[in-house]
Amino acid sequence: MLRYLLTTLALLLVGTLAGLRMDVPTQAQPVSTPAPPSPQPNRAASPDYAFSTTPAAGFYVASGTWNPLGPPETYSAVGAYNFWHWAPLNPSPGTYDWSDLDLWMQKQVDAGYENLGLALVIYTNRYVACPDQGVDATPGWVQAGPDGIWGNADDTIFTASDPDTRDCDGDGDTSNDPWYLLDYQNAFLNQKYSDFIFALADHLKTSTHGWRVRWVAIATGKDGENIPSHNQDDADYQNRGMGSQEWIDWVNSITDLYRDAFTDANGDFQVMVMTQNAPFYLSSWERRDIADYAASQQVGVSINAFTSDYDYTKACSSTSPNVHCTGMWDQAYLHNETVPIAFEGYGYMTGTENEFYWGIARTLHARADYVRLSSFWTYEGMDTPNNRTIAEWAAKYFGTGFLPGQKRPPSIWSRAWEHRRPCFLNYAGPLDCNYYPPVGNSEFYLTQLHNVGNGNTIPVTDDDRVTGMGWSGVDDKPWHYNDNPYDQNLRNAGLFHLNNKGSQVQIEVDPGWSSRRTDQASDNFVFFYAADDRYVSPATGIDGQHNTVIITVTYLDHGTDTWRLIYDGGNGRKTAKVFAINDWTIRRGLAIDPGLPTTGRLDPQPYEVTKTNTGRWKTATFLITDGVFGNGLSGGADFFIDSRTGSGVYDGDEYIHHVDLQQYDDMTVGQIDITLTNTGTQLDWTAAPGAVDHYEVWRSESPYYAPGDPGTTKLADIPANGTLSYTDSPGGGGDAAVNYYYMVLAVDQDGLYSDRQQRVADFDFDLVVP
Repeated sequence: MLRYLLTTLALLLVGTLAGLRMDVPTQAQPVSTPAPPSPQPNRAASPDYAFSTTPAAGFYVASGTWNPLGPPETYSAVGAYNFWHWAPLNPSPGTYDWSDLDLWMQKQVDAGYENLGLALVIYTNRYVACPDQGVDATPGWVQAGPDGIWGNADDTIFTASDPDTRDCDGDGDTSNDPWYLLDYQNAFLNQKYSDFIFALADHLKTSTHGWRVRWVAIATGKDGENIPSHNQDDADYQNRGMGSQEWIDWVNSITDLYRDAFTDANGDFQVMVMTQNAPFYLSSWERRDIADYAASQQVGVSINAFTSDYDYTKACSSTSPNVHCTGMWDQAYLHNETVPIAFEGYGYMTGTENEFYWGIARTLHARADYVRLSSFWTYEGMDTPNNRTIAEWAAKYFGTGFLPGQKRPPSIWSRAWEHRRPCFLNYAGPLDCNYYPPVGNSEFYLTQLHNVGNGNTIPVTDDDRVTGMGWSGVDDKPWHYNDNPYDQNLRNAGLFHLNNKGSQVQIEVDPGWSSRRTDQASDNFVFFYAADDRYVSPATGIDGQHNTVIITVTYLDHGTDTWRLIYDGGNGRKTAKVFAINDWTIRRGLAIDPGLPTTGRLDPQPYEVTKTNTGRWKTATFLITDGVFGNGLSGGADFFIDSRTGSGVYDGDEYIHHVDLQQYDDMTVGQIDITLTNTGTQLDWTAAPGAVDHYEVWRSESPYYAPGDPGTTKLADIPANGTLSYTDSPGGGGDAAVNYYYMVLAVDQDGLYSDRQQRVADFDFDLVVP
């Protein structure tokens, strides 16, 4: 059973007809009023943390007006978004038509979406349907320039050197079909674009559902992203005097435009805006400099692509000024503690459950706040129960963390991942992928410590096409690099199956796609892990030292040897008891359901996992009730997996895929309201997080008590899905001789509950009027 502790109480006097009552919360604020909103950032006062809260973080799915995708909960989406061309919203000079936008917002709300996003576009691409041109996203009257006549020198468009290859006129000759490009530096274009953005911002302030818009994606170049057009058009722009710096200057001016339009007089954002930063024009350093400037202005950064693996994504290790931190994902890592980070994904980019499983974990490793999914769930093979489960898992972590205003994550985790060469993608490849690729695990505040004695675990895969893992010739650290990564034991698990698209990618979720193993042959027999101290440490312990946690480990059941989990117990190492062992599923492996598993429980609970050589993936669950996690083990670790026997004998290597750590004493009722009614003392409370089975309402005349102590009374058991309210009738209201202290416990199916519990009290005093 868990421990109990009554925290320091603060008193609030409340006048009543019967006398005076006191509500007793656990914090110095009235329990009957909501907690104050998180403070809004001040750019001047807090330059190091510009955007302290991320409104409505999570998945946003592209959803049309007449066929909204939904319901939202099916896809674990918090919002819907759509792409909006400038042209239809601003059909003539000074005229704005918001009817389609307002109708779309209404339809999404009707479909159940509470939050909305807008992705603006002023130029599309060469693959639009005939007879449209990419410039047609910009109003025709703007294209024609100030004089309103096409073909004059003041036009805001010009003819590209490369013709339109679509043959829209059907004559079989594309050499005479012009393609038009936007002149981004045209003063008339920029003035009218500015007018439009300010008008849009003003409209959102007054429209019925404008307040639901949480973010606006800034439109600069092709498809809204920070590239003016296709690469084949670069020379045309260069010939007009637009090099990399001129392009950066223009993009930054548009960043300023959106910032000014969507902030109030104090400079605080009313709607978050973000620059779309995956591609670049002439040089990759453009995306670094553009993102740096955006972040300095509190503007978010969107990386408009995510896949399971890729090339040129992390380049901060380079010392070249033209390469340093210019990788596609570098800007997310550089700025994820100062501005919101978004990613965009399409069904064709992933295409299978396995690609989504690994790709979405990489976005969380980069601390994503928003993930935009466009043509994703409607792509063939993507709307599956497994992908919905993966989305359910990922949605719990977006926007969570330990910065001011952030919600605490439900757990922390480390997934064994390593860059694979070549890269096999659903839409391309195989690609060599040996230029500044990502290396190392995908992790969320739980870090595997590789460079600790006996802890160099080896990356391995069940894909015999992979010729190397890690970054060949550059980052050859043993925990990153393996030039012979194929492992037959992983293939024998039976999950390796390829599709026939692109470069043939793995279909179902496969832990063996990327895993790690110990290497007892070289005396590396341990997986070391360190938890972020802000999540679990002595400071988070209920008694200032100890923590109750659940650790879930996905491992390969190969061989008949044993392994153990050792943790920091304060006075040295302690070995954890094995609470349960189950066959691996996506849901079990990711520990999606909080609390302890209901199946596979062991009695008695052993101190080691004994494998049974099924050759399949399994999950082992450990319940630790006295963990200190004070970085007291080798290398500052909090716990480790030891592949040896309890006596230190090398009896076989271990393959580990995913490790999740959940602090188990967070299952606490957040707020209790106490009200004196005609029938008694009424308690109302908010639902507690976690795997709550039911609530117990307790009463005592002593403020310091544990449930079941002498003098305590359990008044009621309330189902977790029931009405979260109870009236103690008659209670102690109005009787100055009776003072009651109430407690509401959130209890799981095992009868366990958190040490931290909210209490309220009813005090009555006789008043003597002189």
